[in-house]
Amino acid sequence: MFKELTVENLLSFGPEAVPLELKNLNVLIGPNGSGKSNLLESLSLLCSSTHKNSSQGMKAVLANGGGIEEWVWKGDPNSQATVEGLVFFPDGKKCLRHTLSIGRDRHLFSILDERIEN
Repeated sequence: MFKELTVENLLSFGPEAVPLELKNLNVLIGPNGSGKSNLLESLSLLCSSTHKNSSQGMKAVLANGGGIEEWVWKGDPNSQATVEGLVFFPDGKKCLRHTLSIGRDRHLFSILDERIEN
């Protein structure tokens, strides 16, 4: 279960990343274009990196969202995009921090950094 999600330079989220605390049930409310779907897409990208053949899974998620050109924040086309999740262990007592940073290299996506920390 995710405890916290931070998104930076990804989709409509710019460089001012603010951690979003998550609970058992989360309701996203806001006007059209406020980032609700982008938050879910960011979570989907982070989750896709944990599966077998993760680069293929991430490519599929990115392709469904229009390709890497649409994912990296357009305010700075040279920026790297980062999504970070704080995830509870199954026992609910400890957390892991999963960080994924992506970028583009000549219109192709590249994984710039990925780490899981205790």
